[in-house]
Amino acid sequence: MVEVIVGKPSKGNIIGAALTIGAVAGIFAYKGLEIAFHLSQNVPLALGITAVFIGASFVLGLAIAKRRLARLEAFLSEAQIGDDGIYLQEEVDYETGVYSAKGYWSSSGRNRTYRVQSNFQGNEKGRASRVPLPSGKFVVSVKRNDEGYISAPAVKLGGKYDGVVVMVLDPQGTVEGSGTLTATYGDDYAILNFEGKGSTLEGKVSSSLGKAKKSRVELYHTDYPSNHFRIAAGLNYTFSFNPFKWLKRGGRNVIVTVRGFSPREFRRLFGLGEYLIGHGRYGIRLILDIPMRRDVVEEASFEVLPVGGTEGSEGSEGRMLPTGIEKIF
Repeated sequence: MVEVIVGKPSKGNIIGAALTIGAVAGIFAYKGLEIAFHLSQNVPLALGITAVFIGASFVLGLAIAKRRLARLEAFLSEAQIGDDGIYLQEEVDYETGVYSAKGYWSSSGRNRTYRVQSNFQGNEKGRASRVPLPSGKFVVSVKRNDEGYISAPAVKLGGKYDGVVVMVLDPQGTVEGSGTLTATYGDDYAILNFEGKGSTLEGKVSSSLGKAKKSRVELYHTDYPSNHFRIAAGLNYTFSFNPFKWLKRGGRNVIVTVRGFSPREFRRLFGLGEYLIGHGRYGIRLILDIPMRRDVVEEASFEVLPVGGTEGSEGSEGRMLPTGIEKIF
């Protein structure tokens, strides 16, 4: 059973892509016309040519984005996706690999800009009317402010479907690992016991607190360690974590989208929440929240293995960034 989810780019992202192309073209135009101005000393002519060049670049960028969306619509109307692959009406070029994207905000205040660095790490090329669906490790770590990281096995299509990307999220795996963390501050202490049981992580916290307000448990994925997610907090409590919580179980979840699909678009596609799901190594943190003092933090790790016992394709942040393509939305 395959659950197909369509990730169409929003109107804002289409316009944003056009603005990006226009802005980059404008920079080159400015530098070129700066030389022309020094040669001709004709300010109105130089400014006029620059404006026309930027406007034409914006229109071109908008046309490219709309053409990519039209190819996605054509794929959705003509393709059939099953457990064993993508069935098309004719042979097309394709490439399997890992699609990854990092989304973050630059600057601050009213002038913040959401930036996306995306990359497709190719593995195998082919040409067929039945395109195989890859499998392996996937990772999603996205906060409410849209900052985060996504990585999944994917197929990049060519020909009449150029620009279409099919990502595969397989919500099956086993949580491996157990341990005990103890955080202390003077006479205050909190003890966390955690253990992987099947496809969930279960934990229990016991605390004796005087100066500290509470203890809390946070998780993060080591592929994107800056995103911390609060799982539970209090004095004495239990918790569980399911690394496939928001996905439909019993089969693959397939996202059909286009190049440039971002963590922000993933969050909007799945309902504007916070998302920490997937395979790989996770960090678990036990924290004592102490007023007017630095928090006391103890850490350990556990792992979520795909079916088969190995992580499969890797998609870490460090390998993605040097070859990434940056887009501004």
